[in-house]
Amino acid sequence: REDWQGVLTALDGSFMNLNGNLNAGPAHPYGAAPDIFNPLFYLPNAAVNTIIVVHPSVLDDATPGDLRVQNKFLKRTNPVTVTTDAGALVGTHQDARWPNNTAPIPFIRNEELILLKAEAHANLNQGTDAVAAINIIRTAAGIGPYTGATTTAALINEILYQRRYSLWAEPWGHRWIDARRYDRLSEIPTSYDGGTIFTQFPHPQAELSWDEYVGN
Repeated sequence: REDWQGVLTALDGSFMNLNGNLNAGPAHPYGAAPDIFNPLFYLPNAAVNTIIVVHPSVLDDATPGDLRVQNKFLKRTNPVTVTTDAGALVGTHQDARWPNNTAPIPFIRNEELILLKAEAHANLNQGTDAVAAINIIRTAAGIGPYTGATTTAALINEILYQRRYSLWAEPWGHRWIDARRYDRLSEIPTSYDGGTIFTQFPHPQAELSWDEYVGN
């Protein structure tokens, strides 16, 4: 909603810890019956085409030495071809975030809160604070401090880039949302699979019903 001061106020009351574990935060546990196993876990090199693979553009655009690439992506012995709405996408790397089928999936992590802090400061023209938050993320990724321009536009470019790797494939699909709210949907590449970049998603019927009947 672009209420950047409101973002900072909310973060001050949250579990954000600038010196803490970036992975800290609430998560959904998984286990054996009557629970279910982690639905995103696949064995390394699993021979299935429903697996989550890394989009080739993410690998192409990665900063050399980025530990997020090393820790989140597994290079497969054999690439897997994933069917899309427009054709097929060849994945050379698969999701490697989950060590086993009982690993918890986070709802939100400290790393996302710090990136929100950086974004709020950048939009409030508080470049020094924005860079300080950005550097927490960059240091953890092993790519060194930010040395670029401190204009709002430059900082937003940097923050969106870091969000792309820090929040890759996390629950709400941050990349598309980030591109849409900054009017950058045209920057999402389609040359790899010929896919369509949607400009909006439909509201679930449950949400529409709630809006219509709440309070009645």
